[in-house]
Amino acid sequence: SSDLAARLGLGDAMAKALTDLTETFQQRPSGLASFGPTYPEPYAEQGAVVTTALQDALVQDYDGLLRIAPALPTGWAANATVYIQHQSKVDVQVQGGVPTTVAIEAGATVSQQVRNPWPGRTVRVTDGSRTVLVSGAAVFTVPLQAGHSFLLTPSGAPSLPFAQVSAAPATASRALGPVTIGLP
Repeated sequence: SSDLAARLGLGDAMAKALTDLTETFQQRPSGLASFGPTYPEPYAEQGAVVTTALQDALVQDYDGLLRIAPALPTGWAANATVYIQHQSKVDVQVQGGVPTTVAIEAGATVSQQVRNPWPGRTVRVTDGSRTVLVSGAAVFTVPLQAGHSFLLTPSGAPSLPFAQVSAAPATASRALGPVTIGLP
């Protein structure tokens, strides 16, 4: 759809900007940036800008409408938890730029508007084994209950078991073009 095409274009522009800025300004293996020889002092905000851009590419709810992967670059993969309004959080997994798992952990009992993460497809919302909502609308409302988790799945998606997202500490340096994070 044109909505999806617009989202993908925005994501690809964001990916290019983040890559270009990181390659230009990240001067230290600690991840700190520098504006170059005329201003050699470390610049910590670069990492925060990147983090905020990635979080907003994954989940947005600044106006009460929950958007999942609204600006994620084409082909990207991500596993993340993003905190949203009402002491809630969204667990999202993305493969190839498309959300595969979306769960809302409700921190309050509220009606949460959600933009369909899979435009043109029907979405099923479940709380455990109980179906709460089935909708094919572009925007639908999920009746969240504090302390409950709500799984959103697109029509035709296989039923998958819950898998805890985990991570391991980095053990090697990583490079992006001419810059590195960590010592080789």
